Formats: sequence, structure tokens, C-alpha cells
Amino acid sequence: VRWANRDGVLSFFNPHDRPLEVDLRFVLIGVSPGEVRVRHQGRQVAAARLGSLPLEIALPRLKLEPGVNVFKLISSEPARRLGPERYQLRTFGLKSSSIGLVADAVAAP
Repeated sequence: VRWANRDGVLSFFNPHDRPLEVDLRFVLIGVSPGEVRVRHQGRQVAAARLGSLPLEIALPRLKLEPGVNVFKLISSEPARRLGPERYQLRTFGLKSSSIGLVADAVAAP
């Protein structure tokens, strides 16, 4: 798990000169109950209520514009310190992420 101590940012690069349709999935886990909003290029594309169990957020058929696509994960809750050691300030964790091209979008011009 990769833990955020504030909001999180992920980026994906589309090297083509046209948008690509992808299926994007994040599996997140909360430190405490709260909401995480997912914004793509400044527009909200998902929101989920997190708890102590992993939760999948699926973004099917999402269009990635040419170039860098930035996703910001924004927590409704402040970070919590889980212990006295370093790197124990946490808001939520990214357990896994995956991206796949939509099959019928691959052949598009």
C-alpha cells in the first residue's frame, strides 16, 4: 500500500495525438472513515466512502487526452498519525491501480 499524507496525485501519459478510451481502476483503503473524490483534469469523475477495508473505484471508458492526464485524489478527512515513527501520517492508501485500453477503442483512427 502506498499511503498519502494529504491528497494524492496520479498521472498517466497518452503518447498519441488522439484521445484513448481506457478502463481505469483504483483500490483504496481509508485510515478512518471518510470520502475520497477523484478529479481528472480538474473535473470530478468519482467519489467513494472509504473505511478500513479495500474499496475499488472503477472508471470505465474514461477518455485520456493526448499528453499527461492528472488525477487528484482528495480526502475529506485530515491525515492521522498512526505511530511515533517517520512516515506514519496518513489519510488513505492506494493498494493497487490498473489501466487497460477499451477493446473497441484500439482500432479507432
